[in-house]
Amino acid sequence: SMASTDKAVRDAASAAEVEIDAFDIDMGMREDLYQAALQYQRKAETLEPESKFFLERIISDFERNGLKLPTEQRNKIKEIQKQISEKCTKFQQSLTECVTTLTFARDELAGMPDD
Repeated sequence: SMASTDKAVRDAASAAEVEIDAFDIDMGMREDLYQAALQYQRKAETLEPESKFFLERIISDFERNGLKLPTEQRNKIKEIQKQISEKCTKFQQSLTECVTTLTFARDELAGMPDD
């Protein structure tokens, strides 16, 4: 885990998180699954309200991920999402490894509780 005291474990957890995020991004932008959901929506005339809501939510998620956009724009979005994921993981890793300490004089803590 990224909270481990062992740096090798933290590094492995960070690398795994980047890979998992990339997989999640790829799954959310699969054209074949999006088209299958659309096709099912066209055929599914008698869905229960819960199933209809769930199907609409799946399609909406794909569309929010950019699947209604041209391929070039979709690929750009996918790359940006992966870059954001990597930067977030690096930021979290930096926070975890930070050993900065702050020292305050007692008078600088006026108004703060003693604990």
